[in-house]
Amino acid sequence: MEGTAMETVMVEMVASVMLMEVIVKCLQTMTCCPVIMV
Repeated sequence: MEGTAMETVMVEMVASVMLMEVIVKCLQTMTCCPVIMV
């Protein structure tokens, strides 16, 4: 149970970090991505 819980937390953290990187790239390239923002 603890192992799966840790995996879930890690996956959520990685997903949030990837999302932030994508948003930063979109802002840097000045091209809004409606699909990703939704």
